[in-house]
Amino acid sequence: MSLFDRIFVSEKKRNLRSRFQNLFRMTITHDVLVMKKMDIINHLGKKLGVTAVELAEYGINKKKGVPFYRPKSKLERFEQLFEVYMLMMVSSPRNSEEIKLIKDLTTRFGFSLSLLDDLNKGINDKTMELLIEHPEIHTLMNIHVENVKKDHNINNNYSDL
Repeated sequence: MSLFDRIFVSEKKRNLRSRFQNLFRMTITHDVLVMKKMDIINHLGKKLGVTAVELAEYGINKKKGVPFYRPKSKLERFEQLFEVYMLMMVSSPRNSEEIKLIKDLTTRFGFSLSLLDDLNKGINDKTMELLIEHPEIHTLMNIHVENVKKDHNINNNYSDL
């Protein structure tokens, strides 16, 4: 990380750059941006208050490499990992680059690979098709995700500080 970034760029901004860098990395695993994945990134950007200009900047920087930022909160690390995981699940079949990326992020965020195994038990290609066709069943997926978080001791009160 540059001296400029350490002094003048807020922790929140570094976190957002790293977060979107990880998402963009998942979109270019085939060297082609997948439109479905870009729609998801744009939606998440709006939800997090990131402008279209900032998103474009993050996408352009994907080749330059934004320094990886590991949030202090275990819950936030899980949420960011889950965003990338769901982005990966949008396309089927998944390729080895996508699988390598999600495994790398899992360990960099401080989780064991068993977390991915547990997510995979309830979220698969059929689940994703159903979620797209029937948004009302998101609650069922949320229940599964909450159970995985509970099994891995990830809750709203946990912090590594």
